[in-house]
Amino acid sequence: MLGYDRLVIYRGLDADKLRKVLAEQCTSEQGLEILNGNLPLMQQLTKFFQSGLNSKEQRFALVLDDFEANLELRGDGVWVLQPQVVDVLLALLKAVQNCRLPHKVIITSRYDFVLSELNQRLHRENLAALRDADLTKKYSRLNAFNGVLGIDAELQEHAKTVADGNPRLLEWLNQILQDSTLQVQGVEAILQKMQGEEERFRENILAEELLKLQKPGLRKMLGKLLVYELPVPKAAISAICGDISGWEGYLKPSVSLGLLEEVTVNGGEVLYRVPRILEPLLKFAGEELYPQAARVLYRLWWEEAETSTEAQRLEIHRLALLGKEKEIAAKINQALAPAWNKKSRYREVVNICRSTLDVAEDYRIFHSLASAEDELGDIEDCLQHYQKALDLCPSEEEKEKASIIHNLATVHAQQGEVQQAIALYNQSLDIEKRIGNVQGEAATLHSLAGIYAQQGEVQQAIALYNQSLDIKKRIGDVQGEAATLHQLAGIYAQQGEVEQAINLFQQSLAIKERIGNVHGKAMTLWWLGHLAEQQGEYAQAISYLQPALEILQKLKSPNAEQVRAMLERIQNNS
Repeated sequence: MLGYDRLVIYRGLDADKLRKVLAEQCTSEQGLEILNGNLPLMQQLTKFFQSGLNSKEQRFALVLDDFEANLELRGDGVWVLQPQVVDVLLALLKAVQNCRLPHKVIITSRYDFVLSELNQRLHRENLAALRDADLTKKYSRLNAFNGVLGIDAELQEHAKTVADGNPRLLEWLNQILQDSTLQVQGVEAILQKMQGEEERFRENILAEELLKLQKPGLRKMLGKLLVYELPVPKAAISAICGDISGWEGYLKPSVSLGLLEEVTVNGGEVLYRVPRILEPLLKFAGEELYPQAARVLYRLWWEEAETSTEAQRLEIHRLALLGKEKEIAAKINQALAPAWNKKSRYREVVNICRSTLDVAEDYRIFHSLASAEDELGDIEDCLQHYQKALDLCPSEEEKEKASIIHNLATVHAQQGEVQQAIALYNQSLDIEKRIGNVQGEAATLHSLAGIYAQQGEVQQAIALYNQSLDIKKRIGDVQGEAATLHQLAGIYAQQGEVEQAINLFQQSLAIKERIGNVHGKAMTLWWLGHLAEQQGEYAQAISYLQPALEILQKLKSPNAEQVRAMLERIQNNS
């Protein structure tokens, strides 16, 4: 699969998880817009695979791993898809087919399953056990089977017979045969039980029989560690296993028997995790562990750590929700949601904020939620949640309050409720001036200017844009400066003051070229091409529009077609 970007969805499949995995791989602005749009899932995925990729050459291999988690056993003994998964899987497969590009979908499942709509779309490949040269090579890499350790020959052969070429079973048995704590008779008894079972149940029998041979304290430790879904450090184990005498001494034998996974990460830290195959066989310690586990991981991975991964933050958040740790849940929510909003991961923001609000009401959560709902077009919920954020915002948090009011004004402006928007922008502006938030002041002046420009109050708009521009120059906000210059130029162009407009567009263009804002550069070039055409300077117009078109086509912008049509018209008339 050379040349393919591998995307893995583990176990449960749903539409939000599918969109999330695609969004995490996507750096295309258009692709993120498609994934956060309101099209039905199949059309959304088709459009994404056709035009939302990072490049024309990008190809995906989507792996739906351990897919048996999405199956259920029918009364006649046949495995079928769970009802909620059917539409999602069909949408994915139809989208891959409809986009007419060689993306791949690979499903790994312990059980075969039936769904009539899939018969023509899936090739079933039964993975055979290792045989002949492949099996010999596997034995040579395992010390319990290659003669290095002098394991009893009969025991080796029995283990080989039971494993029957299954590589994962061979690796696990390799660990067990080397473990000095297990008597030969005990290992032989386990192998005997495994041999009489169907292949798919051998691992379960092995796990069950191994656990029976362990001390109660070791089993209790493993049961407690089920609370964590990610590998965790010893300190996280100590926090919940302090009541188990000698728990630390159980780590090494658990690892050697494959009852505990051991992972070494960058910096040499060792982490531990209970394999999920053991979950049905262990007694989970109970819900009282959730708050304790949330607090210890919050300390280790948030308060004391220089940095943390998104997966670690999500694990803290999951435990905080289960343990009703309101403060931790709210803080981690705000470590994730605003960043996701900036990356256009709006649906994920909605999901995490709503789940957090089930245990903790916080004005910042409502603010992040409303911002995402605004982008998704859920205006009624958006307005309600901005208002809730405003009502809950403490009086001393004036910067946040000004931001909420500003955003609320923007929604009203988008709905055509101009007077209400102006009143709210002015409230925000008053707060920003009082607290000295010059960046927020410049942004609000810019938004107010836009409203007055749309209302035809040109002089008021120009005055406000210039106030915003002065602040942006003073604080070094070059991107904001370029945007304000562009807007001012547009007003002058619409007023027929072409030379003034061209001068301002050229200033904006110079900044955008300097900072690498290619989309903004294309839009300004488009304007300059339009003005040059109006003045009859066709060669000049073409010199602006040609690079604008190349940029917009590269970005897969919907504006590219308009620029192409304009360029073609000028070329035909010149």
